[in-house]
Amino acid sequence: MKKTLAIIAIALTATTAQANQCLDNIGDYAKQDSMIKAWGIEKGTGNTIVFVQNVRNLKTIDISFYGFTDSMAKKLEESFSCKNVKFENAYTDMGLPRFNN
Repeated sequence: MKKTLAIIAIALTATTAQANQCLDNIGDYAKQDSMIKAWGIEKGTGNTIVFVQNVRNLKTIDISFYGFTDSMAKKLEESFSCKNVKFENAYTDMGLPRFNN
C-alpha cells in the first residue's frame, strides 16, 4: 500500500513539474508573440490551452491563417514538453474574452 501511494505521489509530482515547465516555456515564447493572450492547463484532462488574439479591426479572424495550426501545436508539444496543445480563440464573436487573467 505504501509503495502504491509513493508511486502515485511521484507520478503526480513529475506531471506537475512538467506542466509548470510547459507553462514557463510558453510564457517566455508569448513575450515574443503578441498574438498569444493567455495559456494554461485544462483541469481534468491536463491539456495545454493557448488563447490566441483573434480580433483585428473589430472583426474576428481565422487564427489558422496566422499559423496557429495542428502542426504548430505539435511543435510546441515537442519543443516545450507540453501535453496536447490546443489553440483557442481568445475572444468571442462579440469581442468578449474567453479567458480569465
